[in-house]
Formats: sequence, structure tokens, C-alpha cells
Amino acid sequence: MKDRNPGHNPYVGSSANKALRYYVQMGKGVRERLRGLVCEMPSEWDGSNNEARYRKLKEPGEFYGGDPAGYGRFMAFVGKAQFWDKTGLPPTTTEKLWFFHPLAFIRHFRKCGWLSESDLTGILHSAPSAGQRRAITLRRQLGSMANKYLITSRLRLAHFLSQVGHETGWWQHREEIGNERYFRTMYEIISSEAAAADFRSGLAHRLGVVRRDDTELSYAGRRPAEILLKAQGMDNGAANRASGGTAGDGAKFKGRGFLQITGRRNYRAYGKYKARDFLSDSNPTIIALDDSAACDTSGYFWVREVANREADKGAGREQVQRIGGLVNRGAPHKRPKHLEDRLQKFRVIWGRVNDQ
Repeated sequence: MKDRNPGHNPYVGSSANKALRYYVQMGKGVRERLRGLVCEMPSEWDGSNNEARYRKLKEPGEFYGGDPAGYGRFMAFVGKAQFWDKTGLPPTTTEKLWFFHPLAFIRHFRKCGWLSESDLTGILHSAPSAGQRRAITLRRQLGSMANKYLITSRLRLAHFLSQVGHETGWWQHREEIGNERYFRTMYEIISSEAAAADFRSGLAHRLGVVRRDDTELSYAGRRPAEILLKAQGMDNGAANRASGGTAGDGAKFKGRGFLQITGRRNYRAYGKYKARDFLSDSNPTIIALDDSAACDTSGYFWVREVANREADKGAGREQVQRIGGLVNRGAPHKRPKHLEDRLQKFRVIWGRVNDQ
């Protein structure tokens, strides 16, 4: 690290400055991280030192060797693009300036993860046009959320976008679809008779909640206890009155946002985090209706479940399954529903995000 102007820098020679120079010069890892970020050189916009900079071009064997007229035309062309000594700014013949290396600068800022409209359109090229349009309208909110929750590496972004793509039909749905009976029997309570009816109608099979060896009798026998346990974990329904639950919680606190935050307990936790009421009256619908809230709840849920840590482990099938388990089943060791669709979406997005 060179001192820019030792004669005018009051810190040069101080013990702190010497320690900093030693730290940078002797630390291989430090040098590598700083390499190319800062360099000291004359400004290309300053025309006062052109002869010193370009005179090698007219030496024998160089581009303008033996061609003084060509060299003169080149110097005139260069001068047209320079303005430094024409604006009243001080020339830099004796004093150099500090710059970011242009390629290092670009590579560094690409890490921010902020997506332009064309970036997002390219990444989501396999999504239906309606989903692409919806995503583009949310680009600013999505970018703010990704920066806030550190979903900024390409790998994290690909995992996040693919899970959201599956959960929402490519941003076309901000809330879970279903009727009151569906939400009641999924998130509050279900009778054996209703479970048996779901088995006979094929609904239970379509929901992916039937085991391979299930019969109507075995399914109807175990399903009520499973739903009661699920409702307890969500503080949903009259059975959990001690935790605030009331009848109708299933529909009131259905999945909303782009990662489908679900259940009274989750709505309460997010409200506590935001210092805002998402429980009373129509307030739960804010999470679906407000663009920023729909995005922010997804980032909140993502980091709460430590999905970034899973995403950082790789781009293989196991990572997609574990992150899908977090998003869909609440635990990385549980197999998510529709794993193959999640995997297909991830591979397409990762191929685009990773410039493949």
C-alpha cells in the first residue's frame, strides 16, 4: 500500500499507519481480498501527461513506429476525449489519483444481487408470462428484501427464487387457495368421517397426505390426531383457546406471502418482529395485499429457518430437498411435497443465475 502524498499526510509514519501497512503486506489473505480494489495512477481524462504515457507507441517496432503522422492523429483523437485540464480542475502530472480497478469494481457490485428488469426476465424465462409480469412489478421490493435478509449470493438467490416459484405458481398467487372446509380440516380440526370422505374422493391423495399402505380405515383413524397436533403447533382453532386460538383460524391465518407464512403463531411472531398487529380483524390479509409485506414475510421466514445456511452448501438435489423441507414441511430432514417440480425449477434458475 503506497502513501498517496507522504509530504502532506499527517498520518504517514505513525505507528498505526505502519501497523496497517504491515498487516496488508504480510497477510496473504488480506492482499488477495484487496487486490485490484484500489490502485494509484494518473487520470485518463487528464491530457497534461499524454506524451509521457503514449510515447512508447512511436518507438521502432511499436504500433506507430516510423509513422509520426499516424501518431499525431492518434494523440489528437485522445485529446478530444479528455477534459480534466479544460475544466479548471488541477492537473495530475505530479499528484496521482486513487481509483477502483474497473473490473474489480464491477465484480464486487455484482455481488449485491440487485436485479434489473432484463435480469429478472432472463432468470424467469421458463415461467408463464403472467408470473414474469408479476415478478417484474415486485422487482424493487424483491431487491430490498434480498439485501435485507442477505439473499445476495447467486446460489442463495437461485434457491430462494425456485422455492418461491413453486409455492406461488411463479408469483401468481399471494395466498393459499381453498375453501373454508379445506382450511378448517387442514389447520384446525377434522373428524374421522370427514377424513374418510377425503380418502374416498381422492382429495387426500391429491394433497399428498396418504401413506403408501393406507386404507380408508387407517387414514381416517390417524388423520384427526395429526391435524390436532398441527393446529397445536400453529395455535389454531378452539382446541388451542389458551394460546388465543378460535374457530375459523384455519382460513383467517392461511398461507400468505410468497413463502406462505401460515398459522396464528407465525402471524403473531411476524407481528412481534415488525411491531405491528397482523392478528386483528382484516389485518392478516395485509401480508397478501401489500407488496412489501408479501416480500418481507418471505425473507423473514427464510432467515428464521436458516435457509441461507442450507443454500450455501451447494446446488445438488440434497440441498433443494432440504430447503424444500424447511419451506414446505418445517424441517430440512422432511421430504417436501412436489420435490421434482422444486428441483426442476431450481436447475433452470440456477443455470441462468450462474451464467450457464
